[in-house]
Amino acid sequence: MKQNSSTEKGKNSGFTLVELIVVIAILAILAAVAYPVYTGYIKKANEAADQVLLGAVNEAFRSALIDEGVYSGKPDNAMASFAEGSKTIGGVQYLINGTAQDLTEAFMRYFEGNEKSEFKVIEELGYNKLAGCFYGSYTTKEGQKILLGGDNSLTRGKTDVYGNTTWTWEKDGKTYSLTTNEQDLANFNDSSFNKNMTMEELMDEFSKVTWAAGSVLGNVNMDMVLTQETKDTLERLGYTPGTDEYKKAAINALVLQAAKQSDVWTTDDIVKYMKGDIDRLPTPESKPGDGFASVMAASEALNYGIITGFAKTEEGRNTHIKFWDESKGQYYDGTLGDYYDNEFMGKLNGATPSQAIGTMSRLLEALEDSDDYKSYLEVEGRKDIDGYLSALKFVRENNDEFVESGVVADGYGETNEDLTDLLSVLFGRTTD
Repeated sequence: MKQNSSTEKGKNSGFTLVELIVVIAILAILAAVAYPVYTGYIKKANEAADQVLLGAVNEAFRSALIDEGVYSGKPDNAMASFAEGSKTIGGVQYLINGTAQDLTEAFMRYFEGNEKSEFKVIEELGYNKLAGCFYGSYTTKEGQKILLGGDNSLTRGKTDVYGNTTWTWEKDGKTYSLTTNEQDLANFNDSSFNKNMTMEELMDEFSKVTWAAGSVLGNVNMDMVLTQETKDTLERLGYTPGTDEYKKAAINALVLQAAKQSDVWTTDDIVKYMKGDIDRLPTPESKPGDGFASVMAASEALNYGIITGFAKTEEGRNTHIKFWDESKGQYYDGTLGDYYDNEFMGKLNGATPSQAIGTMSRLLEALEDSDDYKSYLEVEGRKDIDGYLSALKFVRENNDEFVESGVVADGYGETNEDLTDLLSVLFGRTTD
């Protein structure tokens, strides 16, 4: 009996191997459940801390702008940069009337107490001209870009079973409803021009093509490039043909017109067109009153996008091109990267439509013999085209909201900033 008692005592005083394994298994399960919960908590805590710091950045930025006499609080553009070797704010600049101004000294006066505060998850900062404030982003391990803060005019709503998400958009004291699709967001996020550009570069490209389009179309009779539907919209908004106000609004309306006309395109059609396998893209059915060149805006914007997308890749930058430069009366013989950086945009600004079309056509013809360009069209180029068509689809499906909110009526310049900022936020920097 003593032996049995001793055995029972020994048995109760420790764990058998089987019991130990069971305990370890339970702990492992608990750890597996607790770890993502814990890391998720840490992630949310770090995001919340970054949101607070972003708020301090934007408050100091607006106060410093008032000191500089920018009472609207919304300059043409702005940039906040990190100090070298850290994620504290090192410098702030703003752009107004085409001139960059350093705001760092005035900004730091209002940022006192936060100078040594570092962002915890944010990896880069951008400026949303629509909301007039900075926002930040970081990339998850899965490659998704997450937006934090900076856009107090957009609120994300519910997503249905088809991946359609409703957003509430606040503009000039009124509320509008916009819709995006998860697959369209993914298409844009996977495009090389989105992955290969920082926020500032992406916004800069939007601004460049906007001003180039305005410069080109300022030299043409707008009736030639407008559909009857666009003309009717402008008339309903109170614009008189032939006036400067009409021309400015028409340039913005062309963005919406191009989006509608792109509905007949597919990625396969565009790849064949860019490779020279077909002479032209499918065109929408014309209606009485449509200008004979009404599809020009959509197709030439596509050409610009393809050139930009390829030029932003490493292979594209190093691709050798040679073609006749009419403006100089000689051949250009060099890399696409050098031409894009130093000459391409200059050729478009102030050009007539035929000159702009000629510049892009000659450049695309020079690229047709490049193996790297052909490879780009088959792989990364397809992603860029998918992203381009997805962005146009977003504009097309929210056309009524853009018209009613004043994207057309506000006039050339500010209007396109509204539209391109929305595209940048909704497509390039999505949030969960």
